[in-house]
Amino acid sequence: CSLALAAPHGYPCVDTPVGVALMGTKGMGDAREAELRTRLEDEARHMAGEMVLGHLCEVAKDYLTTHNYPVGLCVFCLEPMAPQEQPPQSTANLLKLPCFHAFHR
Repeated sequence: CSLALAAPHGYPCVDTPVGVALMGTKGMGDAREAELRTRLEDEARHMAGEMVLGHLCEVAKDYLTTHNYPVGLCVFCLEPMAPQEQPPQSTANLLKLPCFHAFHR
């Protein structure tokens, strides 16, 4: 996932929020991508007029670290890769390939 931030003219001395765009979100899923974008946009609006670029990078990093588990069904056993209601405590039972495909062990 790549994060693009667009600082408005006069940043940070203007009350216009920083623009936020996510690119290359392969494997995140639409719901997670929308949630991350919303969190970043809300933070940018809340902190308009302040030095926010580094903070937004940290918010994105923390979100991606916390939500770093696959979505959907395992293609072999057809069971969910992770519980829908909460993120897994451990991904030790998953095999992750260099191409980012994941399967249950």
